Amino acid sequence: MNPTLVFDIETIPDISGLRTLHELDARVSDAEVAEMAFQLRRQKTGSDFLPHHLQRVVAISCALREGDSFRVWSLGDMHEEEAASSSAFSTVSKNTRRSWCHGTAVASICRRCIIAA
Repeated sequence: MNPTLVFDIETIPDISGLRTLHELDARVSDAEVAEMAFQLRRQKTGSDFLPHHLQRVVAISCALREGDSFRVWSLGDMHEEEAASSSAFSTVSKNTRRSWCHGTAVASICRRCIIAA
């Protein structure tokens, strides 16, 4: 049986990116910045799901089935977005011939890697 890797990501609003994009200063709280972004997004699309480039990856969790073995783990932590993202690509290329994740997970990881570069 070929190894199969399944992974998923969790994200939070990129407050720093939103501050830059909307020219907001530190007097506006992080919660207010996020709520403003959610309101603008709801007006535009009907959903408060922010575009990938305005989300920070805070967790990448993996499940790997390899023969009779099954492992579950997470990569990086919320303060090391770039390391977790590159670790995810390394894990996929090293351990599997087949992997699965929600389509937006790969797009989010790719965009965040570009922003961090």
